[in-house]
Amino acid sequence: MAYGIPCAPCLTREYGLSYFAPVRKRTTASSLGERILSLRTDLGLSVRDVAKRGGVSHSIVHGLERGWQQSTSVERLNRIAKGLGVTLAVLIGVEEGDRIAS
Repeated sequence: MAYGIPCAPCLTREYGLSYFAPVRKRTTASSLGERILSLRTDLGLSVRDVAKRGGVSHSIVHGLERGWQQSTSVERLNRIAKGLGVTLAVLIGVEEGDRIAS
């Protein structure tokens, strides 16, 4: 450890962190991502289909599904919900429900 900053081998030894490749961890929003993935696959839609229907970037949808996207706006969540044909409340897990009429 030089200057109070741990070196890569120290991080590996003490914390089990790999310094050879970046590690992507799921965030606490994984349940949201799991709901998006579940709704999308139940409908037989691709990430790009949901993104196009909702008017958002496919990378946002994919990032939320995988837990890589840390946060997003309520407007974007509302658009993703629209792309999936559900209400925002259903998407975020506040309400249980089926698809809404388009």
